Amino acid sequence: MRIWWQDPIPKQPWVDKYHSWIKEAAGLICEADNVVDIYSLEKGYPSPTPSYPHLYNSLQIVKSIHRAEEQGYDAVVLGCMLQGGLKEARSIVNIPVVGAFESAAWLATILGRKFSVLVTDRSVKHIAEELVEQYGLERRVASIRCLEGGTFKMMMTETESYLQVVSTAIKRLSEEDGAEVVIPFCTITGALLASRKLLNSFEIPIAEPVSASLKVAEAMSKLGKSFNLSVCRKSVYMKPPKSFLDKIPL
Repeated sequence: MRIWWQDPIPKQPWVDKYHSWIKEAAGLICEADNVVDIYSLEKGYPSPTPSYPHLYNSLQIVKSIHRAEEQGYDAVVLGCMLQGGLKEARSIVNIPVVGAFESAAWLATILGRKFSVLVTDRSVKHIAEELVEQYGLERRVASIRCLEGGTFKMMMTETESYLQVVSTAIKRLSEEDGAEVVIPFCTITGALLASRKLLNSFEIPIAEPVSASLKVAEAMSKLGKSFNLSVCRKSVYMKPPKSFLDKIPL
């Protein structure tokens, strides 16, 4: 099985370390004969957080996922908790397209009754809130908190200190908010935790988005091949008419 991991931004100077964590996590979680290839966008903004860059990058994500199907990949993981372009990509391709947040949320509801979302950047807290509402999970959420005292730069350059900040935050979510599971709202943080085998090393278990989405991608691909199971085309995942795509190709 070949899985296409789709980054939400073009390649950045720090991305090699992040990709190495994804590869390590994939080596731990995926079946031995499966291959995970990681792709950055060919063009786009370096952050998909503001509304217009989010929209623009989402379009590039859909185009990239379309190439994944053309190149014979079995499944795609949209490796961003913001999940820009997810439903649009599903409406275009026939192979499974899996979102990082939805996979982590699915896992969280299995691991415990109430989960908290640990947002590592305040600028995306509202998106975490919107996704919780979108998936109808309000009653399962103990809290949505922002990580305090940890920064992206710290994660990359002072990894052990960053992990300590995360550990302190998880303890607060457990003791103060009553969380039984934590979703890190960042695939980079998730990849770090998974590569270090830390998902059950804190006060409560971690529903980690990288490992969860890779396993869901494997499962969805097998379900599709064994039972021809795919998304419903009646509404949100309806394919655009062929005449549309002939006139304005992807």
